[in-house]
Amino acid sequence: MHDELPTREKLLADIQPGMKLTKNLFLQIFGYNISTPGFADEAIAKLKDLGCSKAGEYYEQITSEWKEGNEKMLQEVAVWYKKQDSYKKEGEERRKTQEEVELLLKRKKLLLRKKLQILTDN
Repeated sequence: MHDELPTREKLLADIQPGMKLTKNLFLQIFGYNISTPGFADEAIAKLKDLGCSKAGEYYEQITSEWKEGNEKMLQEVAVWYKKQDSYKKEGEERRKTQEEVELLLKRKKLLLRKKLQILTDN
C-alpha cells in the first residue's frame, strides 16, 4: 500500500499535543507558506493553542537560518555563473584572436608567394 502524499492539511492534522518539534517540521511549514501565504500563521497558532508558546520564535529562528544559508548558496552560484561567463568571453576572444592571426598568416603567405613569383619571373 502506498503512503499518503504529504499535504498542508495532513501536516496540520499531525500537529498534536506533546509532539516533538523538529527543524524539519518548521521547514515544512515554511515551504507550505510559500505556496499558501498565511499557512505558517495557521500552523503556529495551532502549535501555540497546544501549549507551544515559543513556536513563533522557533519558526523565525529556523527559517532565518535557512534563508541565510540559501542566500549564501545563491551568492556562490552567482559567482560561479559569472566565472562561466568570463570563461566563455575569454574563449571567444581567444578564438577571435586566433582567427585574426590565421587570416594575417594567409595574407602573408599570399604576399610571399607573389613576391617569390615576381623574383623568379625576373
